[in-house]
Amino acid sequence: MKNKLLILAFFFSLIISAQETKKFSLQDAIDYALENNRTGKNAERDIEAAKQQKWEAIAQGLPQIGASVEYQNWLKKGAFAFGSQITENAN
Repeated sequence: MKNKLLILAFFFSLIISAQETKKFSLQDAIDYALENNRTGKNAERDIEAAKQQKWEAIAQGLPQIGASVEYQNWLKKGAFAFGSQITENAN
């Protein structure tokens, strides 16, 4: 039982010593914490999502523009309909 505890303690010490240690100044530690804070990152994403929703709502309230263009060339071939007869213009 003692041997198993010693082996287990040895492996835990290896795991702890294998972790990378970083040394920061106070300002570096604050900057690192702000950059890697999960709550802060989620808050930034929420703010960006709210901005997108705001612009979607604004876009729905703006006037919508629809346009179409049609072209018919009636000048070259002048056809006039009188009743059931069609006569052609001689140009």
